[in-house]
Amino acid sequence: MVHSRWDDIFMLPFERRGLASLRRQLVGELNGSVLEIGGGSGANLRHVDSQPISHYRFTDRKIHRDLVLPEADFSLSITEADVQGLPFDDASFDCVLSTLVFCSVPDPARGLDEIFRVLKPGGTFLFMEHIRPESPMGSRLADAITPLWKAISDGCHLNRDTLDLMRQRGFTLR
Repeated sequence: MVHSRWDDIFMLPFERRGLASLRRQLVGELNGSVLEIGGGSGANLRHVDSQPISHYRFTDRKIHRDLVLPEADFSLSITEADVQGLPFDDASFDCVLSTLVFCSVPDPARGLDEIFRVLKPGGTFLFMEHIRPESPMGSRLADAITPLWKAISDGCHLNRDTLDLMRQRGFTLR
């Protein structure tokens, strides 16, 4: 998703109601060489501190003009890149991080294949996504809302079953 200041303002109540805490917890598991997919305005970077990170590669389809990079004890670089065609060698990263990205990727299977490709054997894909509701009523509601929601939120699919797609692409979920 291409982020703007409006996206950050829209997300602020969610960040305050627990999303920031979830980000902090997820980012706390990063180690080694890290690739962040769809980093937007740097919401995850705000929570990176002294984890055992050697290199952090920040990517998005279009780099946010207001991106502020934190002071870091590790190498930090920025690359404009789409998850559907990552410009990195096979087995390049120990960890890949993605938060609230795969709902809006046009070809999520291709994007997941790219993540699988750039992860080192035994590497970790850390993610946070909203997914298709499991209840029949929730699923129907998500299906009904998604066409309008996609139009106003850069292609976000509220009804995408990203977890099932991850399993199909070879990821082991824990």
